[in-house]
Amino acid sequence: MTRLATREQDRDTPASNETIQAQVKAITVWGLPSSAKEVDLGAIQQPALVVNGNHDIMVPTSNSIALFEKLGNAQLSLSLYPDSGHGALFQHSASFVEQVARFLDGLAHG
Repeated sequence: MTRLATREQDRDTPASNETIQAQVKAITVWGLPSSAKEVDLGAIQQPALVVNGNHDIMVPTSNSIALFEKLGNAQLSLSLYPDSGHGALFQHSASFVEQVARFLDGLAHG
């Protein structure tokens, strides 16, 4: 967080209220029982890498596994990022970058 606070250039644009509301709606719908939402995620063929922190209360591991199983072309991280929550990719940025690089390299050579 300290490093983020010192960043003065190329900062992300603050999220608009419209964006925040759309995210809340998406999270709410994702948390509903599967019978309440029938989305054909298998139709999505874009390669995807699904990762999760081991203490993510926003997106429980079971939801990440379900997402992986339903997506048409996904890879699931073989391990949960330890001692981390929803921001696992930031909490373990070096490991995450290595994992994404391997994922992308596999797409380029696969």
